Amino acid sequence: MNSIRARLMVIVGMAPFLAYGAQPRPPAAQPTAAQRQELAKLLDGPSIPAPMRPIFQQTRESMTRVLLYLSCYPGWDAWKYLGEYQVPGTGNAYYLAAMNATHYHDRSQCLTIRRIRSVQQTSADAFSFRVLFVADDSNESADRTFGMVRQPDGHWLFARGGF
Repeated sequence: MNSIRARLMVIVGMAPFLAYGAQPRPPAAQPTAAQRQELAKLLDGPSIPAPMRPIFQQTRESMTRVLLYLSCYPGWDAWKYLGEYQVPGTGNAYYLAAMNATHYHDRSQCLTIRRIRSVQQTSADAFSFRVLFVADDSNESADRTFGMVRQPDGHWLFARGGF
């Protein structure tokens, strides 16, 4: 990124969203230690087919960040804070925070990720999976489908994350 563009991004407040390696802006709620542990167990759990486990190990860090972020974010615009984890050009329609599917959940608390399922390798460089988010206080749930695609440099990025 050239220095003029970088300065403009800082001035208008866009640097955290567009700079490579920048962290997404945290939602107001933060996941509990138990919610983090549950996700860690699911990422290594029996619902991940053996041939997919190496890919899940490669994508573990970014999957953890994105899924926990989406479990805590109360708005529809989560996509604008997750740019570094998205395939370029995916747009804003594909990253829906799960909390929007709830009506009675206390939005100051994160949803718990209860299940990862339907893991499928759709091509040599792409896979999809479903995640069940559950509100511990109201027992409401949201089921979301995600897709990841390997980039030419070997990194995996989200190409889909919605209904």
